[in-house]
Amino acid sequence: MVLRADSDEPQRVHPLQVWKSPYVSDTHAAAQPVGTGPLARIGNADLVRGISDCLAITRAVTETTPTSEVYEALAAVCVRAADSHYWLGEPELGDLHKPLTQVRATAEQVLAEFETVQALTRQAADALTDAAARVAAVVRRLRGEAPRSAAAWVTGLTELRHAQGHHAPVMWRGPLLHRALQQFLGEVYWGDLDVLLLDLPPGTGDIPISLAQLLPESEILVVTTPQAAAAEVAERAGAVSLQTGQRVAGVVENMSWLQLPDGSTTRLFGSGGGRTVADSLSLALGTDVPLLGQVPMDPLLGEAGDAGTPLVLSAPEAPAAVALRAIAEGLAVRRRGLAGCRLPVSPS
Repeated sequence: MVLRADSDEPQRVHPLQVWKSPYVSDTHAAAQPVGTGPLARIGNADLVRGISDCLAITRAVTETTPTSEVYEALAAVCVRAADSHYWLGEPELGDLHKPLTQVRATAEQVLAEFETVQALTRQAADALTDAAARVAAVVRRLRGEAPRSAAAWVTGLTELRHAQGHHAPVMWRGPLLHRALQQFLGEVYWGDLDVLLLDLPPGTGDIPISLAQLLPESEILVVTTPQAAAAEVAERAGAVSLQTGQRVAGVVENMSWLQLPDGSTTRLFGSGGGRTVADSLSLALGTDVPLLGQVPMDPLLGEAGDAGTPLVLSAPEAPAAVALRAIAEGLAVRRRGLAGCRLPVSPS
C-alpha cells in the first residue's frame, strides 16, 4: 500500500493505492498454477539472479582497467556463475555457459601473459639499474685514468660496451664525443705512423666536423657503392670539405660487382656510382678528384675481416685484395701539394 498526498496542506483523508502481485508471499505463489516452460521451471528468483550475474560479467569485461586483480576476479566470477546457475548451459535459454567458458579461458590466458610481462618488466628494470651502475663506475675510472695507448682506449670502450650490454651501443652526444676524440688523437701515443685511417659513418654529422677541427690537415677518402642513392649520400659527405677546408683524396667504389663461379660478373647494385661521385666532386671542388678503384664483392673479404687478418695477406690473389692493393698504392705514390687545398685566407 502507498499513501498519496493530493496537496501540501494537512488532510484527514488520504488517497490509497494498492498493488496486487503474485510474489507478495510464498503461500500465494505456491497456490498459482505451475508452468511447463523452461523459465517457469527455473523460477523467477533464480532467473533474476542469473541474469544479474551475467550482466555484471559483461560490465567487468568492458568497463574495467586491465590489472592482474581484475582478471583474477573476472575468472572467479565466471566460475561462480557457471556453478550457481546450472541452467545457463541449456540450449533453450541461449546456452550462456559457452561464452562464460570462453571469457574465463581468456581471462586466465591474459592473466598468465600479464604476469609474464610484469616479470620481464621487473627484470629489465633491474638490468638497466645494474648496467647504469656499472657504466658509471667505468666512466669514473676512465676519467680518473686517461688511456695512454690505443690498446687502452680499445679496452675502455670494450668495458663500456660490456657494461651496457652485449648488443647495446655506446651512445655519446656531440660534446662528449668531441672530448673523446680529442683525447684519442692528442693523448694517445701512436708511435711512428705512416697513415692513420678513421672509418666514419656515412653522411654528415658531429664526427666529421670534430675531426676537421682537430686534424685540419687530414684528407677525406669518400667510399660509396654503385647505386644512385648511396652515391648521393657519399657526394654530400665529400662536399663537407667545402666548409672544413680539407682535401678530398679520392673516391673508392665498394661492392662494384660479384664474380660468379663460371668467371662472369654480375652487378647487383648497378654501376657508375663511384664515377658519378668523383665527377660531381671534381666539378664542385674545382679540382680533380680521382676514382681510386672499384672493390668487388668477395666472400673471402668478409671472412678475413671476421678473423682479423687483412685479405691482402691471407689471400693476396683474390680480386678484392688486388683492388685494395691498387687503391693503397695510388694513395701512397700521389703527389702532395697545394692543389685542391683550401687555404685559410679570404680576399680583403
